Amino acid sequence: MANRTCPFCKEKVKRDAVVCKYCQKELPPLPPPKKVPKWLAFAIIIIFLLIVINAMYTYPPPKQQDTPPQVKKTDDEHINDIEKRIRDYKEFMKTRYPTLEMYNTIKKDLIGVSLLEAVYKDDKTDKTYKRVKQIKPELELLLKKIYIKRLELAMFDKGFDVSVSMRGKNNETLVYRYVLMNNALAHKLVNEAKILDSLSDAGFKEVYFTNGYDFGVTYSIKK
Repeated sequence: MANRTCPFCKEKVKRDAVVCKYCQKELPPLPPPKKVPKWLAFAIIIIFLLIVINAMYTYPPPKQQDTPPQVKKTDDEHINDIEKRIRDYKEFMKTRYPTLEMYNTIKKDLIGVSLLEAVYKDDKTDKTYKRVKQIKPELELLLKKIYIKRLELAMFDKGFDVSVSMRGKNNETLVYRYVLMNNALAHKLVNEAKILDSLSDAGFKEVYFTNGYDFGVTYSIKK
C-alpha cells in the first residue's frame, strides 16, 4: 500500500491514514485524483482506431502460393508406374521382408489393371490392352509372393518355424509346411486364425497343410 509523508513530523504514514501515528495530529485530506480530460481520452481512442485501420489497408494479407494444377496421367503412364513398382518390389524382397503397405499397394494396382482390362476389352489389338494382359499375371503372382513372405514372418514372430510356398495351376494352392502339423492345428488355423479369408484376398483357391512327411490336409477356399 502507498505511503505519504506527515506534514507535521515528516514521518511516513499510510496514504489513507486520518491521524499520524507518530505525532497524533490530524492529517489533511488527500487531494482528489487527477482526471483525464474526456477530450483527451476520446482523442486517444480515435488515434488507436486510425492506426488499426491504416494497418489493415497498408499491409495486405500474404499472398497464397498457387497450387500447381495436377496433370492427369494417361493409362500408359499408369502402367509404366506399375511396371517400375513391380521391379522395385522384387529387388526389395531379395534381402528383406515386404511390408503391409507393399501388399496393399499391389492390391490397388491389380484392381486398377482389372478396370483397364474391362475398358479396352473391345479392342484386343490395342497396345494398352496388350500391356494390361501382360502385367496382370505379374501383379497376381507378386501379390501371392508378398502374402507368403508376410505369413512366414508372422509365424516366425510367434515362434513357429514354418515354410510357406505355392504350387499348382497359376500358383493357386498355398502349401503350409510345419513339422508338427496335424489335423487339430490345421483346424485351429482355419477356424480361429481365419487364414482362409486372407488367402482368398491374396488370390489363392486352396491351402495344403503338411508336416512335410506323412501328414497332409487340403482346405478349399470359397469366396
